[in-house]
Amino acid sequence: MKLERISPNQIKYSITFEELTLKGFIHDEMLKESYIWDDLFEDMLDEASKLFELDECEAVAIEIYSLTSQELVLIVTLDDETVESSNLPSYNEKRYSDRKHVVFEFMDIEDWISLSKSIDIGSKYKLKSSLYMFKGAYYLILTFVDAYQEGIVAQCEEYGRTTVITEAILDEYGMAVCHDKAFETFQQYF
Repeated sequence: MKLERISPNQIKYSITFEELTLKGFIHDEMLKESYIWDDLFEDMLDEASKLFELDECEAVAIEIYSLTSQELVLIVTLDDETVESSNLPSYNEKRYSDRKHVVFEFMDIEDWISLSKSIDIGSKYKLKSSLYMFKGAYYLILTFVDAYQEGIVAQCEEYGRTTVITEAILDEYGMAVCHDKAFETFQQYF
């Protein structure tokens, strides 16, 4: 089982079907409502508590993010009290540092427009910005040309939120609003 903290209150679990079989899951049981799922979810929360130093880990939602022939990927959303008690400073410091892309979700186009007006792209930032529409929300993909730039990520987090949706999903299923120069284009027209 692999764990990755994708936001302050969300953890992504990747579990292979081989691991599920070792835990006692049989194909027929996976399709039924069974108490065996409760045991799995309890194990997941225990693992998260140990890894991310959470006091008491209570999940408010567990959703299937993807299901392939090799693995099951689940997203666990934690309650606010659990997030406040966790060790977030070290998590925030290294959250994006090794990434070339960061994807932000905006529930309203007005939030995106407000962000684009507030950022002076100019020569300060070396990045590409693409905007997509997918399932009623807007997604900004920041692609860092040289290195990760904390300043712009912090500003984007004021108007939107990071998301687990990948660039590949947006390319395949989303509608491209603007490629590579979303900030510049929206600043020109708004």
